[in-house]
Amino acid sequence: MHVPKIAALADSLNRIDKPTALAALERLMRAEALDADSLAILYRYLHPPSRTPKTPEQWVALVAANRSDPRAGLRCLYSDGTRLIATNGRQIHVILKATLPAGYYNKKIQPVECDYDYPNVDAFLKTGPHVDLSTLPVVASAALQHRRYRFKIGVGFDYSHVTQAMCLMLAPTVQVNEYTGGHTMYITDGVLSAVICAEKL
Repeated sequence: MHVPKIAALADSLNRIDKPTALAALERLMRAEALDADSLAILYRYLHPPSRTPKTPEQWVALVAANRSDPRAGLRCLYSDGTRLIATNGRQIHVILKATLPAGYYNKKIQPVECDYDYPNVDAFLKTGPHVDLSTLPVVASAALQHRRYRFKIGVGFDYSHVTQAMCLMLAPTVQVNEYTGGHTMYITDGVLSAVICAEKL
């Protein structure tokens, strides 16, 4: 049995939980011949599909709030007719020139009905008073230990949020903005923009 065939079969499966994977392993241990379905289940469990987005719309959907969030509108993506926006309250992802008609979309970019006033994110998508990153020392050891980009102004930014924000950007610029409530990191390449709220340290 060839690995590409097993991988193709595994790609057709949904997320595999641990009990299902263990049951497949037991079947394989008892069997005299290898079972393609059990191998595919184990393959999917050990190699889950990547969450790396392939399109700008998928990139925006990464930060939409999860299903358990009581703020129903934030579980959707929102198009204002020009931009496509999603936020979970800590991160914002925006396509600056989107082609989708105004309205709400689910994470599969399908139109949905939603009776919700989407929050105005414009204040966070501006460059304003900011901290000069070139003169701001990073606490390197702490950044590695806690998976944070930490700065000596008492704030830090989640490493996974920063790398997620930049994953589809070409030559992004990064700026740490100061505002009344604290600090944000603004990242843009002119096509995509992301905002990450700082965590107080």
